[in-house]
Amino acid sequence: MKEKILKSNFLCITLILVMLSLTGVSQPGSQDKPRQQEKELRMPPQPPQFPQPPENCRPDHGFPPKLDLPEMTSEQEEQLKTMGTKHMQALIPLKAQLAEKEAGLIILLIADNPDSKKISTSIEEISKLRTNILKQVVDHDLSIRKILTPEQKVVFDLRPKPFIGSKDH
Repeated sequence: MKEKILKSNFLCITLILVMLSLTGVSQPGSQDKPRQQEKELRMPPQPPQFPQPPENCRPDHGFPPKLDLPEMTSEQEEQLKTMGTKHMQALIPLKAQLAEKEAGLIILLIADNPDSKKISTSIEEISKLRTNILKQVVDHDLSIRKILTPEQKVVFDLRPKPFIGSKDH
């Protein structure tokens, strides 16, 4: 009888130890987090990643991106290409200025003694640039609509307007 009790106690203790050891092994260790953080600190800083043009805007797909409108004539395509090039030539400097002003605002915000007047001025300049960019994009869309047929306008008008509600144009 004593032997049965000893065997059952030994079996219970063994099962408990096995369960505890499995539980400790299966959980992600908190000791791994400091090691990961140390690796990240030792890694050299990565250069900034510049946005890549969309798939349909790469050289092998033609520039500017095709609108996929029904029954486009070669004359319309040529006009769109010319208008797209002019549009991008106008937008690139504005976007560069916007990026510069936004970086300047960040510098003003993280200064030891932030100057609220300079911050306010910087915000106003950023707002003006964003307004100018939006006007350029809308004017471009309106000029595209002028060369389209009524059927093409319907398809063109149904496409999403990414310039509304985002800062990427």
